[in-house]
Amino acid sequence: MPRPVDRSRSPEEFEGVRRPAPPADATRLTATAHALHHKPICALGPEDLRLLIRQDTGLPHLLPVDIDLLSLDPMVEGGPVQR
Repeated sequence: MPRPVDRSRSPEEFEGVRRPAPPADATRLTATAHALHHKPICALGPEDLRLLIRQDTGLPHLLPVDIDLLSLDPMVEGGPVQR
């Protein structure tokens, strides 16, 4: 049985890898993924989870949260990430 995820921690804290800030001319996707990487998991919405999972970021820690979310509402949707 998988261990519960400490949702007060960010993907960055779980991975133990500090990523450098993206360059000034980075795409919106890169900048958003970088910002989300620093947010606590409990502050991530469905769209944030989708984006990070698609970017292959923190999967061991985000997939259990996503599965919990989908088990509550299999049709959950996320809108555009507002920053």
